[in-house]
Amino acid sequence: MTNDLTTLDLPAESHQSLQIVLQSLDNFINVHKSLGPTTDGFVHLLRRRKIEVMGPNKWVDVEKNVSKA
Repeated sequence: MTNDLTTLDLPAESHQSLQIVLQSLDNFINVHKSLGPTTDGFVHLLRRRKIEVMGPNKWVDVEKNVSKA
């Protein structure tokens, strides 16, 4: 993509702005790659914990079983 941008007839400021955007996207992708598996694992753990605690019951049923009212 960088090669395609260098062939465009744009002012120098536009090229600099595009370089900043490309660098930001590259940083974002790198962060996502490093955090993605961690985040996915955390969500999976929370879902598994919810199943262990609540079982097949819906939240309304669990609330009725644990509320004092």
